[in-house]
Amino acid sequence: MAMNESLSHLLAPSERQAVERFVDTLLQQYPERVMETVLFGSKARGDSTPYSDIDILLIVDEDDWQFSHVISTIAARVSLEYDVLIGPRVIGRERWESMKRRRFSLYRNIAAEGIPLTPEPA
Repeated sequence: MAMNESLSHLLAPSERQAVERFVDTLLQQYPERVMETVLFGSKARGDSTPYSDIDILLIVDEDDWQFSHVISTIAARVSLEYDVLIGPRVIGRERWESMKRRRFSLYRNIAAEGIPLTPEPA
């Protein structure tokens, strides 16, 4: 994955490596299911502390608790490997579109501060 250059000043080297490993793993194993990945929260805003987690939104093809569990397991493995804490937020594409239409606060926050980790689909 070509890491977004704006992340260089927001994430420590181990955090960048962990995010890259996490996203690459998901895109390699589930390219048809993972539609978008976006860094958000304190790391994206630049106001994180040493104890902040790395919030990553994943827009997936459909809401599926089993797939969400798989993603959480991958996040946990990568987090342990790099000594960071990746906090995935998995949302199905239809639910995300509904959140956009209704202007949910999570959508507004991510639209304002989120940093895409993968290109948005056309």
